[in-house]
Amino acid sequence: MRIDAYKDKIKTALLNKQEKISVEYYNASNLFQSVLRENPTIAAKIKNVQYDELLVGGVFSVTYTVDPDNDSEVLHADTGEQVEDAMHKAIRHYKLEVSVSVAKSVNVSEVYNNFLVTYQGYYSNLISIECEQQFNIFGGKNLVKFSFNYRIGRIKLSMMEREVNKKLAEINNILFCYDMPNEVKAFVAHNYLAKTVVYWLDEDAGPLEKSYMQSAYGALINKKCVCQGYAEAYKRILDSQGITCEVICGKIKGSPDYHAWNVVSFDDKEFYHVDVTWDAQGKGKNRYKYYGLTDERMREDRIWTRLSYMVCAGSENILEKAQVQLVQSGGLFTSRGVNKKYFN
Repeated sequence: MRIDAYKDKIKTALLNKQEKISVEYYNASNLFQSVLRENPTIAAKIKNVQYDELLVGGVFSVTYTVDPDNDSEVLHADTGEQVEDAMHKAIRHYKLEVSVSVAKSVNVSEVYNNFLVTYQGYYSNLISIECEQQFNIFGGKNLVKFSFNYRIGRIKLSMMEREVNKKLAEINNILFCYDMPNEVKAFVAHNYLAKTVVYWLDEDAGPLEKSYMQSAYGALINKKCVCQGYAEAYKRILDSQGITCEVICGKIKGSPDYHAWNVVSFDDKEFYHVDVTWDAQGKGKNRYKYYGLTDERMREDRIWTRLSYMVCAGSENILEKAQVQLVQSGGLFTSRGVNKKYFN
């Protein structure tokens, strides 16, 4: 039997959650590890493996996890910053858990504890986070599972998500049209949120109300939120148009409080900062002071953890580019149903 056939046999047995897997291959242990390396999502479902070596090959005794999210993907992280980023994204999407294959050089316990101290108060809807190392895989990786517990139940979250998706469809109809460049879409989405959403922070609000303020739901449905709500809503709108947009969690220099804004890209090579919160002037007014900025400019008054793949160098003036395109084609966009109210 060829190596690929042995690997297929192991993979099929794991997919079927077979507890005893016999492999008659002289280097069965390495072969098993190879299957896990090539299929990290399968590895995420394994709690423990014991190997009993025989004269030729051996028998693997596999214990599987009880996983409510059976189709969840496994993320990969080679640095502590990437582990932290995976946790942020999971919480923003209200995931119950996320599995991450982490390089052994990363001190996961330290990253986890620092995250609890630094960010748990930032997410009002978050009650607790648990961290469990599930399995030691493919030599240089550990498989780690983070579990999240929220104040808002899954039924309420599903209802909120339906409302947000319905609102996104309405917004897309008034902001965008066929053949509109992505630079223009990002610009009018910025203007829409800056003009229609009010910054609202109630220190006396309960945890549930605060969780609304920090979400896309607060911005798009309630029309009032804090910085995180603006950033989440902007990401949701651009995501719906296939435009790369990430939420950045950082601080304003001299302030102990956390602040959220976005980084956007139109080609996944060049990135630009956008802070809708600081461009929203209230009473239906907006500005563009924090639209399309570079890392150098943002470092004048911001502190954040920079990711190596997300460098904002600013080779183009995306503000000017969008404005020129609107001057040239705004009439065409309007004729296709776009509301010109958000062109500036």
